[in-house]
Amino acid sequence: MAAPPVLLLPPPPADAAARRVLIAARFGPGPPPRVERVPGGVPAAGTPALPALRTPGGALLGPGAAALFLSPPRLRGTAPPRGRPGATVGGLRRGRPGHGRGHRAGGAPRGPRPGAAGAAPGAGGSRGPPERPLLPGGGRRHPGRCHRGLRPAGPVHAGAGCPLPCPVPGGHSLVPGLCPASRVPGRAGGRAALRGGGTPRPPPPGTPEEQPQGVPRGPGSGGPGQAEPPPAKSAAQLKKEAKKREKLEKFQQKQEKNRELQAQAQAKAKPSRARRELQGLRYEIPTPPGCKKDVGGPLPESYSPAYVEAAWYSWWEKEGFFRPECGRSLDTPNPRGVFVMCLPPPNVTGTLHLGHALTVAIQDTLTRWHRMRGLTTLWAPGCDHAGIATQVVVERRLLRSRGVTRHQLGRDAFLGEVWRWKEEKGDRIYQQLRRLGASMDWERACFTMDPKMSRAVTEAFVRLHEQGLIYRSRRIVHWSCTLRSAISDIEVEKRELGGRTLLRVPGYEEPVEFGVLVAFAYPLEGAGEGEDAEVVVATTRLETMLGDEAVAVHPEDPRYQHLRGRHVLHPFTGRRLPVLHDAFVDPQFGTGAVKITPAHDATDFEVGQRHGLGGATVIGEDGTMVNVPAPFQGMPRFKARSALLETLKERGLFRGVSENPMVVPICSRSKDVLEPRAVPQWFVRCQGLAGAAAAAVRRGDLRLHPASHARTWFSWMDNIRDWCISRQLWWGHRIPAYFVTINDPRVPPGQDEDDRFWVSGRSEDEARAKAAAAFGVSPELVSLRQDEDVLDTWFSSGLFPFSIFGWPDPTPDLERFYPGSLLETGHDILFFWVARMVMLGLALTGRLPFREVYLHAIVRDAHGRKMSKSLGNVIDPLDVIAGVSLQVGPQNPLTPPQKTPQAPPGV
Repeated sequence: MAAPPVLLLPPPPADAAARRVLIAARFGPGPPPRVERVPGGVPAAGTPALPALRTPGGALLGPGAAALFLSPPRLRGTAPPRGRPGATVGGLRRGRPGHGRGHRAGGAPRGPRPGAAGAAPGAGGSRGPPERPLLPGGGRRHPGRCHRGLRPAGPVHAGAGCPLPCPVPGGHSLVPGLCPASRVPGRAGGRAALRGGGTPRPPPPGTPEEQPQGVPRGPGSGGPGQAEPPPAKSAAQLKKEAKKREKLEKFQQKQEKNRELQAQAQAKAKPSRARRELQGLRYEIPTPPGCKKDVGGPLPESYSPAYVEAAWYSWWEKEGFFRPECGRSLDTPNPRGVFVMCLPPPNVTGTLHLGHALTVAIQDTLTRWHRMRGLTTLWAPGCDHAGIATQVVVERRLLRSRGVTRHQLGRDAFLGEVWRWKEEKGDRIYQQLRRLGASMDWERACFTMDPKMSRAVTEAFVRLHEQGLIYRSRRIVHWSCTLRSAISDIEVEKRELGGRTLLRVPGYEEPVEFGVLVAFAYPLEGAGEGEDAEVVVATTRLETMLGDEAVAVHPEDPRYQHLRGRHVLHPFTGRRLPVLHDAFVDPQFGTGAVKITPAHDATDFEVGQRHGLGGATVIGEDGTMVNVPAPFQGMPRFKARSALLETLKERGLFRGVSENPMVVPICSRSKDVLEPRAVPQWFVRCQGLAGAAAAAVRRGDLRLHPASHARTWFSWMDNIRDWCISRQLWWGHRIPAYFVTINDPRVPPGQDEDDRFWVSGRSEDEARAKAAAAFGVSPELVSLRQDEDVLDTWFSSGLFPFSIFGWPDPTPDLERFYPGSLLETGHDILFFWVARMVMLGLALTGRLPFREVYLHAIVRDAHGRKMSKSLGNVIDPLDVIAGVSLQVGPQNPLTPPQKTPQAPPGV
């Protein structure tokens, strides 16, 4: 059995010529060839370009000849097409049968070209295209596509001494590299031997034809019945072809030379600029911290920030260049003046981001400019203890590492863990500020929990309490059930919902539904015949109905005029609830009748105070139901919501549910849904303090830049509410207030929210003496219990401009540097920090803490969100300076915020 031919292919991807050969081999009549991949894709000199075919006889065929060799006989012109006996094919055609050059647009076949060799008489008169060979599966293949470029004009013949059919008219004359009879090396082959309608390319001018002697020419050499040989080319044509070959050779030589030059250039290429900076542009001369940098060595070839900035800052700091005492005595007044500015103290919990970097860049520019102008300049740094944020971080760390909670550990042990964490992590912010080159006076740096700062906080609380500006009362606050603490307004995220929405809540496996209004009926007490026996109310927080104290309607609503002085019955507690007529009710909202829950709604709390209602708490500090009947007692609040809905349906009191746009308050720290709760807390009376702060801006004593922020300032100051300053935490400044118990039966015990039974003091002895004087008893009869809560972080931060200089003691720094010259910060804390510094400064020192306020814009991400660790969009300025690899995590910080999923109807 003869060996199969060998098909030599270039490495993938294959070009069009290789695909044609493969298709011809796939549908050819003979045995399939053995395929070999030739590395490099270029065969040896004197052989055709790949793809090529080595036949069993030893011939090496180029792309076109290989496709011809592997094609079926009927496509090579040696057999008539099926269905057309007697017709011959004049060689391979480019066009598709029925669609290409051989047929007209209407489907009628073209006749043979005039004078075409090999065309049988009458072939042009046949109707319809030749039948196309069927592909596997019933499809048809188009032979013209398999052998594009092969168009011999006459029948296929074989040359003398060549066993292969050849489409060259008159024989191939032993084209070098094509036939086994020829072993003369040559460059022509494949399509080169078959181009131009079968005419082989002549040898270069002046060169004898490379033809072995004694070998006769094949058919077509002029014998009878054969096609005429092609006419000889003129001298001009031969010269033109010679020039083309010469140009091609020069081009190939030039390409080869270019490849060699590129290889040499790559071998000698210098590393990139970034690599040079990493490898050779760093300052490597050993310099102890605080010593001056050696600048006598050669400078790098290009500018490198790492090289220039290295080893300078520690020397600047040691030499005291950033201190106001540098180059002068503070005892002698500077005729050019004094410039004082405080850094807004960043939280000790985290690291600086680009927002902090913007603040530092602006403030450093202002400080250095005033220093160069000759002013006595002080830029005072500091760090905030960040009560809630720090406690949450340490609690999670303890639970993750040791599996214990702060309650299991105890207060003193837990505070010890927080201080250890602060010593480990708290210095990173200062190192970042140094790396940014901030020219701060580090010897005056302070931490808001330092002893001198704690003393200032205690003094401020006692003074304000003695003046009646701080009091204790039971009021509605934002309560985080996860943190079990009241939180500040700045830590509340208000999420707007357009309707029915499912939200994830910590502690619940399933999402909780919000944005719906549930209507249910209260039975009317003593309903007469023909009278509506119920009052339908609607609520977005169904679980609070267990704490309802009344039902309210608008006094002019005609639907409820008959309910004056009437009561409804609570379906679960059986209590009688009065029907109130109050103008705060919106008759267009819901049914026009609303439930009143004074302990769990700020508006209802005020209504309850106006009408003397009670205020039983039904949701505990951990978010479970308390003081309610079974089976709801101890149930989580949102599970109780679902249980109440089912129970109302069972009792026939459910009246429907509808979508209701609303705002849900979310805790920025715990992501919990905040619960309004009425709890005893400490408050600051702000009306008088805010009036003084607003007047300072109106008089021009305090200037805001840009001036457009004055409108916001007046809006807040003129509509301010009392400030809740107590937090149910352990980390922070413990409130210096004591609950008084008199061990005398003549003095009745007091209530926790009764301000008369609370005294403040700088020490326990001072508080005992105050209590004894207030109740007219001896100090031995007084028992004290210090409040376990701590003060709001913003309270201690509000004292920062003067507490850093030793207030309340009359220190030299306080005399020289208070009040400050300027405050520069972001506009987002204009109320939470700036306004409170102004109010506390006026109340405790009688002077404004600064004369001007510069407010800059906020750095936000691509989606308009502030930088936040919880959002994952924080960028460390040190990474901007030194570079950092991009990390692709489970949530890309650059992706837009996800939309809140909408619940399907009926859920």
